[in-house]
Amino acid sequence: LNLSRTRLRDDGAERLAYGLATEDQVTGRRRPHASLRFLALDEIGLTAAAGPALAAAAMAIPTLEELVLGRNEIGDETAFAISEALWRGSACSRSGAALLRLDLSENKLTDAEGLASLAGSVAAHGYLQSLDLGGNEHVG
Repeated sequence: LNLSRTRLRDDGAERLAYGLATEDQVTGRRRPHASLRFLALDEIGLTAAAGPALAAAAMAIPTLEELVLGRNEIGDETAFAISEALWRGSACSRSGAALLRLDLSENKLTDAEGLASLAGSVAAHGYLQSLDLGGNEHVG
């Protein structure tokens, strides 16, 4: 699903986060999308206001291989939410996301400690092949 360079912004991203799951007809509980492999949301006007909810929803998709959030303003809180989701996925023996590529470039990430946490989660996840953090010039 490629929604890059749209005017989705935070309101649309929150709706998308809700739509990334479906309601189970038997239990009534929401379940993550079962087959989405690619989600591109670069340059959509996403900020930290909707970032954590969207990140949690996306990272819950067990088939998601690529998540592109570059050129937004997700901030450190969203990066931390992704880190937490990656950590939970690794703790669940691959029952979490099958993420192979993560792009958080040019997102105004500033917290070196948060990025260190993200790097630790990536290492624990063990499947991620590419992590793009370029263009976050104020880290450190």
